[in-house]
Amino acid sequence: MLEKIGLKSTRRWVVGLAVSTLLLAGVDNVAAADYILVPSIKAFAQHNDNIEFSRVNTKDDNIFTVIPGLKLDYDSVTTKILADLKMEIDRYQEEDDFDNEFYNANVNLAHKLTQRFSTNAAFGFTKDTTLESELVETGRIQYREDRYRYDAGAGIRYSLTELVSLSLNYAYNNIDYKSDTKVDYDRHRVWFSVGKLLKSQVDRIYVTPGYSLRDSDENRVSSYNLNFGWRHGLSETFSLLVEVGGRYTENENKDTDEKDYTWGGVVNFRFIKRTERSETDLGYARNLATTADGREVDVDKVKLSFLWAFTERFKAGIEGRFYYTRDEKEDEDVYTRYFELRPSMRYMMTENSSLLVNYTYSLEYDEDKAPNERAERNRVWLGVAFNFPYKP
Repeated sequence: MLEKIGLKSTRRWVVGLAVSTLLLAGVDNVAAADYILVPSIKAFAQHNDNIEFSRVNTKDDNIFTVIPGLKLDYDSVTTKILADLKMEIDRYQEEDDFDNEFYNANVNLAHKLTQRFSTNAAFGFTKDTTLESELVETGRIQYREDRYRYDAGAGIRYSLTELVSLSLNYAYNNIDYKSDTKVDYDRHRVWFSVGKLLKSQVDRIYVTPGYSLRDSDENRVSSYNLNFGWRHGLSETFSLLVEVGGRYTENENKDTDEKDYTWGGVVNFRFIKRTERSETDLGYARNLATTADGREVDVDKVKLSFLWAFTERFKAGIEGRFYYTRDEKEDEDVYTRYFELRPSMRYMMTENSSLLVNYTYSLEYDEDKAPNERAERNRVWLGVAFNFPYKP
């Protein structure tokens, strides 16, 4: 899409998006609000021993990356806006056919209309590649090509009492691939939630029915969800989220008019514990996802990370991720596993500048690819990051 509309058009789209958001919010006088702008820049040198994440005939290369960015945090009595704009420029030392630029823009808005009634909106644009996006979303390797994602959403929330609230939300996603070998699609999601704050004032329970529709040239997938949740926030240093539910999915093939019907479970668990020197984050999620070739898959994700501050300036951490992915159709016994381990270190040279060292080991296992079931990749980064905060 960027090749079609041009970088200038993309900039106009992002600027127009932010301006429209401000106008819709009815933003208060900026002079009476608290806001901060944070321009930033990161620069990395990376060695990647398998740049295509392939099982055979692997290629290694050195990659040089520059990431300029801009963040806005606007906070007033009735309105809060968070905006994050980034551009990533990658240059390969040998395999320059892989040189690329990536873009990410997100704007989130929350606006209180009355003491009980509030609204929110979110907008986003991302240009990335199928190789990295598919690993994050499904834990599966896809051949590298450019992907464009457009996101928009809005919601309203009404407090019936001090303890009970209602909310209604809508989200739209458009996925557009550069080539015709992948399946472009639109997704619409609507969900309604009833929540109650318990007398403990730290526990909140809720029930959320929802509906989603994914539409492409090949198929139409409708999914109905009913989730039950519990959120526990004892303090700023400890939080717990438990959400379980079920889904019913209809998958209609547009060429044959055949329909498949499946049932599945939905789980979302998150545990975060912070101390003065450490942070532990444990999460597990199970839900339906869509691959770049248009298939629905059930994805189980487990994430565990630990960060430790040895001193005020020096921090080190480790993060692990595991995916177990199965084709959603009951008559297809196809599954893959993906594992990623990422130790990292950060040294704060000043309050707004740091030195970064990261290493990532990745492994995908797919029995259908025998005798080359395993695809492995090692990456090492060395970089610096600078922030330039401006607060009037």
